Amino acid sequence: MVATQLTVLIIYEQRDLARYSHSQRAVLASPTLHAWLRAQNANWRIWDKDTPVVGTDAGALAWRAALAKLKPRYAGVPLLFVEGAGKPAIETAIDPAQTEASILQLLKDFVDAPARSGPPAHFDRHSAAPWREFELDPTLQARLFQLAA
Repeated sequence: MVATQLTVLIIYEQRDLARYSHSQRAVLASPTLHAWLRAQNANWRIWDKDTPVVGTDAGALAWRAALAKLKPRYAGVPLLFVEGAGKPAIETAIDPAQTEASILQLLKDFVDAPARSGPPAHFDRHSAAPWREFELDPTLQARLFQLAA
């Protein structure tokens, strides 16, 4: 499913906070990032990976599903999940070298990237490999590789 409203979830482990780099902790507590998300009217949360999500409304169910998807992938570094604006979702680790500025730029690039409906332009309809909705936009993929370098 491709959401229309910008949705951002960052998960971390409270017990690991002391091991996180200064940059990772700065991302979690960044007033600049929080203000930008509010300005985008984003639906966003920064939660410990063990946060209980209560409720049976659609919003609670969506957050519970996103948290359930990310939690098994937690490997000692915070994780970022972004979807919405008519684009397939992305998820990435917030590595020790990343800064709040680099995460903010990643989110801005996500919002600014064109929405895609249907398979990407390079999709071969005769290929045995099916197109999957979570395939990254080439611009975002390049940005993620740049941030990881």
